[in-house]
Order: sequence, then C-alpha cells, then structure tokens
Amino acid sequence: MVLTIFAPTFSDANVSQDTEGSIIATTSFKPGQVLFYEASLVSSSSRVNFQHDKINMSDAVVEQFDDIIQFCASNELLNMMDLSKNLFQLFNLIMKDFDIMKQLQVLRIQNGEVYIIIAQELQENFPSIVPTSLTVDNIAHLIGVLHVHSHELDDIHGTGLFPAIARLRHKCIPNCNITTDGDIIWVTAIAPIAFGEPISLDLFDLYYTTAQERLDLLTLEGIQCSCSWCSGGLPDLSRGFKCVQESCCGIAHPNNEEFFCQSCNSKLSATEIIRLLKAEENLSEAVQGLIGVAELLKLMNDSPVHRYHKLFYNAVTTLNEKLMEQEAMDYEEFAMLHHLAIKAASHAVPYPHYRKIQHYDELAQTLISIGDIIGAKEAYAQAYAMSCICSGSQSQQASFLRQLADTTPVNRQELLAVYERLQMVLCHSCHCKGVVATTALAPGQVIFQENALVYSNFGNMHADDGHESDCDDEDCGGCVEVSEDDKEVLDEEEISHVSPAVAANFDKLMEFCENHDVLSMVDIRKNLFKCFFLANKDASALNEVYQLKVISEDVAACMDTAIALRSEFPAIIPPSMTDANVAHIIGVLHNHSQALEDIDGSGLFVHISKLKHSSLPNCNLTVTGTTMWVTAIKPISPLEPLTIDLMDVFYSAANDRAEALLTEEIECTCGYCTGTFPDFARAYKCKNRSCSGIVHPTKAVFACTVCNVKWSAEEIAEAEVLEMPLVVQLDEAKSLEEYDEIIEASPMHKYHHICYMALENLSTTWSDEDDAEIAAVCKRMLNCINYVVPYPHEEKTQHYDNLAQALISLGDIAGATAAYQEAYKMSALCSGLEYEKTNFYKRLVDNTPKTKEEWLSAYGFDNEDDESFEIILQLSMPLSFEAPIFTRASVSQDTTKPIVATAAFVPGQVIFQEEAFVSSSFGNMDMDECHDADCEDEDCGGCVEIDEEELEELDEDDLQAVSPAVVDNFDKLMQFCEPTEVLNMVDIRKNLFKCFHLFEANTSTLNPLYALSINQDDASAFLETAVALRKEFPSVVPSGMTDDNVAHIIGVLNKHCHALEEINGSGLFLYVSKLPHACLPNCNITVSGTSMWVTAIKPIAVGEPLSLDILDLFYSPVSDRLESMAEDGMVCTCASCTETIPDFARAFKCKDTKCTGIVHPKKGVFACTACGKKFTPEQISE
Repeated sequence: MVLTIFAPTFSDANVSQDTEGSIIATTSFKPGQVLFYEASLVSSSSRVNFQHDKINMSDAVVEQFDDIIQFCASNELLNMMDLSKNLFQLFNLIMKDFDIMKQLQVLRIQNGEVYIIIAQELQENFPSIVPTSLTVDNIAHLIGVLHVHSHELDDIHGTGLFPAIARLRHKCIPNCNITTDGDIIWVTAIAPIAFGEPISLDLFDLYYTTAQERLDLLTLEGIQCSCSWCSGGLPDLSRGFKCVQESCCGIAHPNNEEFFCQSCNSKLSATEIIRLLKAEENLSEAVQGLIGVAELLKLMNDSPVHRYHKLFYNAVTTLNEKLMEQEAMDYEEFAMLHHLAIKAASHAVPYPHYRKIQHYDELAQTLISIGDIIGAKEAYAQAYAMSCICSGSQSQQASFLRQLADTTPVNRQELLAVYERLQMVLCHSCHCKGVVATTALAPGQVIFQENALVYSNFGNMHADDGHESDCDDEDCGGCVEVSEDDKEVLDEEEISHVSPAVAANFDKLMEFCENHDVLSMVDIRKNLFKCFFLANKDASALNEVYQLKVISEDVAACMDTAIALRSEFPAIIPPSMTDANVAHIIGVLHNHSQALEDIDGSGLFVHISKLKHSSLPNCNLTVTGTTMWVTAIKPISPLEPLTIDLMDVFYSAANDRAEALLTEEIECTCGYCTGTFPDFARAYKCKNRSCSGIVHPTKAVFACTVCNVKWSAEEIAEAEVLEMPLVVQLDEAKSLEEYDEIIEASPMHKYHHICYMALENLSTTWSDEDDAEIAAVCKRMLNCINYVVPYPHEEKTQHYDNLAQALISLGDIAGATAAYQEAYKMSALCSGLEYEKTNFYKRLVDNTPKTKEEWLSAYGFDNEDDESFEIILQLSMPLSFEAPIFTRASVSQDTTKPIVATAAFVPGQVIFQEEAFVSSSFGNMDMDECHDADCEDEDCGGCVEIDEEELEELDEDDLQAVSPAVVDNFDKLMQFCEPTEVLNMVDIRKNLFKCFHLFEANTSTLNPLYALSINQDDASAFLETAVALRKEFPSVVPSGMTDDNVAHIIGVLNKHCHALEEINGSGLFLYVSKLPHACLPNCNITVSGTSMWVTAIKPIAVGEPLSLDILDLFYSPVSDRLESMAEDGMVCTCASCTETIPDFARAFKCKDTKCTGIVHPKKGVFACTACGKKFTPEQISE
C-alpha cells in the first residue's frame, strides 16, 4: 500500500553527524516518532526501458544506452539493471556538482579493490559517459557504495541511494525502523532515543536469526555490533530449548556457550547440552517434511526443542504457505499457525518489527473467516499499535489498520471488499504546504488543490482582437465589426457574484475600462467587480490577496485607474477599500491570474500565487474547470520551497529567460539562471568533427561536453552571428528533409532552441498524408526536450500523444502502445494518477486503437470531419483545499524565551502541532467528586460509596509507562495521594508516575519541564508532598531526582496540564505550556486525541510572540480577568487589561433614550460610543 505521512514532520535538524560520521539525535524521541525523511539521491527501476531513469542521465549515456547496458550485463558487478542506471545518474549529477562525490566518499564500502577493474573497463570503453573529474578509484568507490548502500524501492520496482540513511549504524537490536514510499524513506524511532544517542537500524534484516548466523554475516560485511545480543548481554532468544527440570516450564537459551533456563535459572550440564544440540540437528531434518498442523503440534510436544526455536518458527511460516496453496482452506488451522508465529516472534524478537504487523493482520483476517470478530478486532488493534511504532501513527498503513480495528468486517465477503478497495486507492497528501513542504513528497504526488477565489471568461474579447474599424473584409477572421448583440454582458451566474451597482452600470463600466490599459482585459474587469462583491460581504475576505506581489511598473497606472473608477462610479467600490486597496487588487489580477481553458477565461488562486518561480521547478500546475492542483514532479524534502515555472520558460535560452523574469520582477536562483549549469537550450556542434560532444555556454564560456575544448572569442562571435539568419532559413523549410539540410550546414546543434522552435513550426503544416513525417518530427522533438528539460513536463506528454497517433496511422501499433505508455507515465508525474487524462492514456496503453476509426472513437470524435470536437477532462477525485500545515520549525524553540514566530502567519494557518509529553485518564474521579464517606443517601447523585471493583487501576497503556515499583504499590499510592491536595486528581498522579519512568530511562528527559513556571503560592505544598512521597515510597521516586525536582514537576502538572476529552483525562504539552497568556490572543489551540495544534487567529508578524487565552476569559469583565490572572500569578499587557480599549464585557444603555449607543467603562470613565456622553459618579454607582 502507499504510505503517506500527515503527522508533524521533522527535518534532519533533529539529527546531526558526529565525528565518526554516524547520525546522532539532537533531541530525545519516543517510539513511533518520525526523526527525518530523505529523498533518494538517485533511484532506478530494474526494468530496461524506463523514461524516468533516462531523464536523469547524460545525453552521452542515452545515446549509447543499449551498448552500455549490454556491457554491464556481462559483468557480475554491474549486471543489476537498477544499480547500473543509478551509477549513470550519479555520473550526471557529479558532472554538475563534484561536491556530491565528496559526500559519497565518506560512505563505507566492502572490498573496494574488487571494483577497480570494472571501473577501468568502464572508463576505457565509454569515456564520454564518465565525468572527467572522476578517477578510477572514484568510480570504483561509487560502484561499491551502490552495492553496499542501495535500498529496495518496491513502488518503482527498483532501488535508490540515500546518503544520510547510509550513514546510520547497524545494530541487531536497533532503535529505529525505516519505511519507504515511492523513492522516499523516513526513519521512525521504535525505542526511546536520548539526546546524543546514535541512530541505528537493522541494516541486514536479521529478524529471527541465530547468534552464529548474525556473527557470520556481520563478519562478512566487516561490521562490529555492540548490541546486547552481540556483546553477550542477552541470550540467543531464537534458539530455545525446554528446561531439563521436569517441574519447570521455562525456556533455556544458549549464551556464550552456556545454557541457562530463564525461569529457574538452572545451568545445563555439558551432557544435557550435547543431547539438546543433537535434538536440534534432528529437528532441522524433521520439519522439512511437515504436511499438517497436527503433525507440527505433535513434533513440538515430543521434541526437547522449544516451540519458540527458529526451526519451529520457520516451520510454522512454511506450513502456512503450503496450506495457502490448497483449494480447501482450514481457517482454524491458519488461526493456530498465526497464534504460534505471534507468540514466538514476541519472545525471540525484543523490538517492534513490520513482520509482527503482518502476523497480526493475517491472524485478524483468519479470525474473521471463522467468525471470531472480537478476536479479529483485538488482532487489528495490536497490528495498529505495532504500525504506529514502526512507521508513525499517521502513516497510511496505521490509518488503515485503525479503521479495521474500529470497524471490523463481520464476514469474509466484507473483508475482501475492504482489502480490494485498499489496493485500488492511491492516497495523496492533499494538505496545502504554503510555500514549503512539511512532509517528504514523491514525484507524481498531489500536494494541494485550490478553487479559484474569483474567475471570469474572456467575453467577446477574442472576436475583437486586432479589430480595425476601416476593415471591410468580413472574411479576415479578426476584424468583423462587433454588433450590438456581441457587447459584453453578465450571465446569470456572474450577476449573483457582483453588486447591484455593478449590474446597473455594467455597460458604462465596460466603456470606462476600455480606456484604461490595466483594465483592458474583460476577465480582469469582471474579476475585479467580483472581488468588490466579496469585500462587501466580508471586509477581511481579500486580506490574503493584499499580501501578493504587484509589479512596480504597474503601480502608478493601477492607482490612477483606481482613483478614476471611484470618482466615476463611487457606488460600486466597497467603503472598506481604499484607493490603494483597489489599485493593489487590479495589480494582483494582472500579475497572478491563471488561464482557465475550460471556461475560456482566467481565475485568481491565492495560495498558488504564493508559490515561487524556478526555471528548474519541483512542481507542476494542472487545471480543470476552475480548479487547480499542484503536483510534485521531483522528490521534495521537508521545508523545501515549492516552485513552479511561472513564465513557462522550459525551453528558453538563458538570456531570453533572464529578460522575461526581469520584466515580471522575478528572481530565480536555480542552476540555469545563476549560470551554474550550462545553457542547454543553446547548443552548438563541436569544432572537432570527429567529436560527438555538444558545446553549451556556461557563464560566457563555450566548452564541449565531451572533449572539453573551449571556443575562442572569435569562434563564439561567429556562431552567434549565424543564429538570426538560421531562424529565417528554418522558417522557410517546408519539409523535414529541408530542415535537416539547413541544420547540417549550420554550426548549431539539433538541440538548439531555434531548431526546436522550427520543428514546432514545421508541425503546423501537417496534413493527413504526412503521418511518417509527423512521427519523425515527434521523435526529434522528444529527443530535444528530454535533453534540454531535465524534469517531467506536460509538453512531453503531448509529444508522446502525437507520436502515438501518427504511429497508429502508420500501422505501428506496438510503437503506438509504447508511446502511450510514456505519455501515461509523464502525465502521472505531472498531474497525478487520479487525473482523468492520466487514466485516459492508461486505457490507451491497455487497449491501443488499431485503426483510424478506433482511434477517432477513442478520442471522442463522431467522424473525421468533426473539427469542433474538444475533449473536456474532468478530475476524478474530489477537490478540497486545506489550510497550510507547519511544524515547530515555524517557531523559535529557545526554552529560556517566549515562543515567537519565525515566519509570518495569516489567520487560520496552523503553526505547529505537538503530541502530549505524558497523558492519563481521570479514572473514577468524576464519580467520586464531592463524595462524602458518611453520606448514606444513595440518591444524592455524587456520594454513592465506590465498591472494590471501581477502585483506580492502571490500564495496559499505563502499565507500559510506569515503573514496576509504581505497579506494585499502586493501591497504596492512591490512598496516599487522596488526602493530598496537590495530588488529589487521578490524572495528575498518573502523569507524575509516568514522568518518573521517563527520568529513569533518560535523566535529561525532564529538563524542559524545569524551565516551566509553577504557582509559587503552592510551592510549599508541592515540596511537602514531594518529601512525604519519597519517605513513604522511596522505590517509586527516582534516586537521581531531588525533592525540589519532584516538587517542581508536581507544580508543573498542576498548572500546565490540558484537558483531553477523547481520553477523559489530561496531558502535558511542553511547547504549548510555554505560550504566554493574553486576553486578546493571536492563537487558538485545538485538541484531537492526545495531540494539540496551535492555529493563528490574527495576522502574526515575524518575531511576534505567540499567545493564548489560557484562562478562557473571552467574555469576562476586566476586574474578573485581573482577579483570575492574579490567582495564577499571570500578568497580561493586552489593550483590554491595560484598559487602552473599553471593557466591552460590561455594557450599559446610554442615558439618552434617543441614542442607540453603548456605554462601556474605560479607566473609570463610562462614555457612550455614539454620542460621547459620560456617566456621572452617581450614575456609575447606580
């Protein structure tokens, strides 16, 4: 299944590289917490023809691809298709940035000398594909790195290289797990990780392996492991034997050549060990021929080898596979096998693992098949809990398992339907990320969608384009006089989205706009009037539009038009809008409106307008109707800005790009625009005719990509002078043959942008008889664009589509299918798999038309002469827009200072999210509130004596989060806390005990709590309770904590815990607790389960402190607010508390009965808001 993270994400700022090159934690982590994400540096499919791979290779590799692959296939070190293609992608990256080689140089490889020979052969046979900056040792190291550190990527049927993950240490008992999604990997903690602790993985998947097997493999790989297994601290749990003591049912495990029983601790004699080893040897043969569960159980019962031994575990899984192949399945037997596998894995593998999730999942499915729905629900709950730890609670897998635990299918038919839907659904992250990604995104993943704020059609503008009043030619196509019937009008939908004043004055407004350049476009005019309508309904509706950029050259013209518009039509402009506001909206509509072909008009998309331009973008825009969505076209890391090609400069020369960006006042720092990369759109033939290289300018230096020979200033001038004449010559070419002759005689390479444009012009002369020429031109254009544009682009999709249609006409159906396959892949990358156009190409791949009639039918043409046909593509997935989500990277995290915004926020924007540090339920406290032990009235509602069964107890989650000492003394602890005022809340008590447990695991865990404030009035009570608790229960309180520490934690829990309704309890949130109180806050908190997130409810500037109404004083008079804050030791400097503004919660009628104003007190003065009259002291008292 496809996994997608929606939870708070973490950049690799949470980890760092230590002096030995390992990755260490720079903050503490809890199990299930995501540490960091990484997109693959390179990734490839194991398939031969995969367009995504070729896009990321050099032109030299693409041209020699078949020969190179044949060479690699003959060498055992490069005969894996994905590995060899990843090597060529690395070559391409290193050609552009040699620092990548330096980064990979630090990665460990094994037996580096074995790669030297193949590196030499590769360099000798294919010198043009190897960067000249690489030595043979460098090439050998790269091959070794790919062999040792490549990770399997199931979604692309290949492998990828992840440099940061490659630096993680191996441990047989790791503290982390990795999960893949496309070519993204994220790392999740599966054990508590302390600050400064190395991050570790089981790199070799040594699940359920014996100590000797582990040792042999690690020795072969040259790795030393210091885990409890490898250091001898833990016995070999995968080899279990029945205790030789008849009265003991324990398990004996080998540890450093000695065998001890875990229960009775008896040590086995040498004779007994020899007997067990012989039984183990016999068992390895006996399990091979098992055919049924009964036979397996008998063998388990008779053998001195325990059922948790690896041999039995393997026999269970093998037998399960055998039974699956039988037509008549005995689900009772399946259930028994799954139970055995789960118990064995729980004993032998002392850490969370994805295979345990599979066991629980398969058990649940089996239990549904035999009607045990309660058992299935419990199994799904266990699978969900394990998935939360292995991949994070917000992974798609965890969400799916939680859904099954909550709503378990009641029969096998329902079960199959649920799993079938899972296979059909592709889950995308549809949260808007603003301008930066807060989660790792894979190519083809839809990031967010947005409906146009306003949109309008172009009206009759097209018919009047270029109109000449003196023209009498009715057939000229652009100059026909516009009749009265063709005047601009408002349709029914538009009338409901503009004010009555606009509707009444529409004709005059059109005449006014005609004379103002900035309103010459009909769609811009109508959208402006619709913005006025929105502002009339809600003055804040355009706040985000005011933040968008306007081109400075347009400012004066926009302002002049705004002033003139108000002067001529004052009734149409909202009173809340200034002339500057109106001018800004006009400028925004000019600068940011997006063309909408389906309505023959344009629309304004506020959030999409915030995306930055890049000539090497990581995102693509797709439009359907009045909706637009953003799709990742490259791997995007957390906190990486989302970028699009705003100017559509994908095949432009550097100087043309620079000029276009300058006109729109856009700055681009990509490799193209800074000159770091060559100008691939300007391509020339090398002067050395025997060289196949291409000459591109890079910062005014013209050098060949193969022989590296540089041109002189004279040679550069000579080539540039010939560019314009070439444009004229190519424009006159009427066939591909003429085109080729001109290119052959020119110094320009076929990839030059002039040549590409000439091919586009040539395509406009196509007729039905030119299918062969069409196919040839399409192939040429694809070669060009795949070389110059190193990312997915919709233009490539269209070229593949055109090529397929031409090949159908030529009868080359196999070629057409292949072209449609490439169109499908490109469309999926550019617009997502759910886009109807993507599905359209998939249908054509599966059922390629074989005749012209079938082709016309597939494209929706009624007949050959239907030239008016247009395919309107509808997006098949529901469209919605969600608020931007940000992580704590958006706020400062200095524990000694208030939390301040490090980015500007708008109302409704989520700033950060936080999981509770500790959380607990209220227990039976609600029933016991106001309980009077002497009360005998059973109908009083609050004082019924609680019977023994309703005493407080620890649930399963609590048991895992407190120490054994707390568990043993829990009832007595509850009795101790009951009369203690500062610990009379059950949730506070449990949270305190959980804090103790966290401290015992890591003494620095509670350090952030000591920075939080407490109520000083209760400080003595906190300390007295802490001293008494240690005296009564010394084993409960950690020895490393002072009484002052304990007292402070009690104070923090009393002051800062937040109610959590879904668990009927409370939790402590460290970051939320640091937010100061304000009666006029700029933020709000929202709770879900044990998570809390903070949302801006006002515009927040960079550096502004975040604040909350902690005491919920939203409708309290000033005096009550000040009293509440004094009790909690709080000071608020908001305008309400300092009485800079009136006390709106105290409202009186004006003494003048004719006046409708309201009287509010302000610093002792009671004055009317309308007439300004003040109350006398007597009237105030009254």
